[in-house]
Amino acid sequence: MKKLLLAIVSLLLIVGCYGPSHMNSAPEIKPKSEIPPIFITYTSENLFSISYPPELIPDNEMIEEIFRDTKEIIETTAPEITVEGTQFVFIGHIPIDEKYAAFLLISLGPMPAGMTLDKYMEGEFQYERNNLMGFLEYSQAKTTIDGREAIILDYRTFDFETGEQRNLDLFTTKDGLLWNVGCSADPEEFKNYECTFYNILKSFRILTHWWSRWVS
Repeated sequence: MKKLLLAIVSLLLIVGCYGPSHMNSAPEIKPKSEIPPIFITYTSENLFSISYPPELIPDNEMIEEIFRDTKEIIETTAPEITVEGTQFVFIGHIPIDEKYAAFLLISLGPMPAGMTLDKYMEGEFQYERNNLMGFLEYSQAKTTIDGREAIILDYRTFDFETGEQRNLDLFTTKDGLLWNVGCSADPEEFKNYECTFYNILKSFRILTHWWSRWVS
């Protein structure tokens, strides 16, 4: 549970701030692997869909509890970050040896008016480098998911209680909303799940009517 909270807190710190950056433009990538036929596809009320391996267990009933605990952590450690505009819409985990081996998180929130995805991502890293413990970026790359521009960020975070966490996050936008699909694992497990994570990110689809449902 602690690792899941750490993953969510790291995500909120990344999507919740914007500042100057001298980061170079992200290179282009194309996910190469196909979505395995054994993957299960989850569709949320015809609003979004995601496919994942059968060993992943959805934990959506925990969203309210997890978000409440995460909000308390953010308010204590980074009060300048607001989480009110962010909604988590999917949480799942892959268990191994009676512990969580990997996590899948999907969230969305308002995109700053008039800002492109490139400009948003260019401004992400000043805060993280100064405030997010153990933040280390491995790569940032542009891609296309379901015909939509996206950026995939590969990075590491650290916590004194749980140690390092390796993260692979997809960022994309539609109708003024910033979507994030995040996959996380312990560094020693990451290589075992890296292809799976890319397959999950590649499967993500934003369907119709999200804006009206999100603001209601």
